[in-house]
Amino acid sequence: MTPPQTAAGKRTQGSEEVLSLRDQHKELTKSRLVSAALELFAERGYRATSVGDIAKAAGTTPTTFYRYFSGKSDLARLLQDEVNVEVGKSLQRLDEVKRPTRQAIRNWVDQYGDMWHRMHVLCDAYWEATSTDPKLAAELVPVTFKLTDSMKVMSAFAEGEARAKFQTRLVLLYLLMDRLLYLVNIQGHDATAIKMLDEFSEIFRLSLFPDR
Repeated sequence: MTPPQTAAGKRTQGSEEVLSLRDQHKELTKSRLVSAALELFAERGYRATSVGDIAKAAGTTPTTFYRYFSGKSDLARLLQDEVNVEVGKSLQRLDEVKRPTRQAIRNWVDQYGDMWHRMHVLCDAYWEATSTDPKLAAELVPVTFKLTDSMKVMSAFAEGEARAKFQTRLVLLYLLMDRLLYLVNIQGHDATAIKMLDEFSEIFRLSLFPDR
């Protein structure tokens, strides 16, 4: 038989319900701020978007914004997370290449380019954020190394100098490819761009898989 609930028990239960509603409201407000920031970063760019713009788009105030975030850089890290999810998926596709022939690597570069084209507004905003925030810029290379740590292609190397050298080359080539795709996006997919992508694919293959 369930014991009768005391008045104190009722007050406690009511307080928990109120607390839960407050927590839900906080999470909803934070989610709105994040969504508004990502949308504005994609639309206007990182530098041109102010905290006031983000708060207004989320239907709140700058004061409320600073209850959740110390500044735009916090949201830029979320932007980084959004981009890196897709980058990670693309790097996994490189792991799926059984024979890294010139054509196989070229096909992978095209697949990566398709992802980059879908995500380029966020990619551009992220690079812009790194140019205005030294702390965020300092995280770029370590985060990129972390993305490659779990790749199957890395398992061919034991811990040591050979593995470190291979991973450093992979990271450098990835960063170079990102900037190459940025240029291709600006000038269009013309004959020059195609030739550059062809040559980059061969550089990528020879740098990482010279004996295959």
